[in-house]
Amino acid sequence: MKMHFQKHGWVLVRGIFSPCEIEELRQGVIRSQAEALKGSLLSNPYLNRQSVLNDHVLSVVRSILGEDPTYFGDSNWSSGFTPGVIGFHKDNPDKERQDSPDWMSDYTIIRTGIYLQDHSQYSGGLGIRDCSNYTVDTTKGQPIFVPTQVGDMVLWSLRTTHSGFMTRLRLLPNLFIPLSILSKISRADYSPPKFLFRSLGRDLRMALFSSYGVLDKHLERYIKYLCLRRYAVQTWQQSRYSDETKILAQKQGLKILDLYEKASQIKLESTYVDHNPNWEGLLGGVL
Repeated sequence: MKMHFQKHGWVLVRGIFSPCEIEELRQGVIRSQAEALKGSLLSNPYLNRQSVLNDHVLSVVRSILGEDPTYFGDSNWSSGFTPGVIGFHKDNPDKERQDSPDWMSDYTIIRTGIYLQDHSQYSGGLGIRDCSNYTVDTTKGQPIFVPTQVGDMVLWSLRTTHSGFMTRLRLLPNLFIPLSILSKISRADYSPPKFLFRSLGRDLRMALFSSYGVLDKHLERYIKYLCLRRYAVQTWQQSRYSDETKILAQKQGLKILDLYEKASQIKLESTYVDHNPNWEGLLGGVL
């Protein structure tokens, strides 16, 4: 599994959750949406133990990272269509230059995706460019529809080129259609024409995303970068972890970086909604 991840930049792990556990997660997302809960998953009473603190999840993450993982509050639940980046992109800070620090050594920050419905036959899942974790060029790598089934978890490097809301043709479900074309023919809620494309399979597309790393220079750099990203600062400002949660995390070997106090000192008007390639030069105005 680790070798596949290092070579390809992603890995799909089957059967992490039972059908009952997936339904419990769906109900947790529904309650979170109804109560407009914000903050990271670790601060969410309906989802924290079932996702971030899940034994099976942590075991897989630990095997990929090679040591006890560090959680730094970069996570969220998603329900329905979430406006944002639709199209192949990378999530690491240094997206433009191959000679930048992110690309000088093995990258140690990964993201997990738990999709709460089938995407092996239906639309709405994750798209990956295979073996794209060693180049800044987002056009490199074979595009793949990650065939997640109910109960699976997919993990990818922040350096891996990927996209959400992949859409399958009805008659040729594995034929890749450029996302630039899909965005032009889809409605505002990113629903493509049903006579051409397959549906989501469920009434609502739901997913949980969490990031983990190790305590090294890559994580330090990524946190500095996130201090300039509005979504991250808002998430940290809205996340309070109970003592019980912290104790449970410690017992499970999960290190926690609580960035609430740090984020409380950051003014949102000094942050950016989108990626800014000159982010390092802007840090002085934030930190």
